[in-house]
Amino acid sequence: ITDSKPIAAVVARGQGREAKAQPFATPRRLKILYVTVGLDIGGTEGQVRDVVTNLDRSRFECMVCALKGEGQIAKELAASGVKIRLLNGKGFWDIRLVWRLVQLIRLFQPDIVHSFLPPANVVAGCASALCRVSHCVLSCRDLGIGWRWWVRSAEHLVSRWASAITCCSDAVRHSARSRFGGDPRKYVTIYN
Repeated sequence: ITDSKPIAAVVARGQGREAKAQPFATPRRLKILYVTVGLDIGGTEGQVRDVVTNLDRSRFECMVCALKGEGQIAKELAASGVKIRLLNGKGFWDIRLVWRLVQLIRLFQPDIVHSFLPPANVVAGCASALCRVSHCVLSCRDLGIGWRWWVRSAEHLVSRWASAITCCSDAVRHSARSRFGGDPRKYVTIYN
């Protein structure tokens, strides 16, 4: 729709009174906070870069947060004008990460928190629940093999709070559904 004046006039006539047609307000940009483990060279990290740098910046305001320090992907994102935040975590059991992410969420106030990989899914899931973020999206990038039982258990817990779970293949989607359960409609395959 390029001209909202005729639409506003129709709405006003439908209400039985004449009203001055006013253009609709420009919608605000949707805020998305992407959370990943690190921002060095890697498959998931590269895909986060590709997604964030190709979103329409007139519609989306993005920030990328890494649980650990910076790397090559962080430099590329920063060079393209993307906001980067590093939480400088000291491992999976660094509970300060949840508190640091809570502070960042309160500051940025995202509409969506989208995390990648089990450690980031757990931290982002907990922080999003504490901050009551409207939508938390988790991403599964593997079949869950090789992760310790307590990582899988923690990820299973936060998966209950997720609005959606994106998976990089149908095999990963089937694996995630069998591990986490819940409504099958919230599992979505988005191919690499």
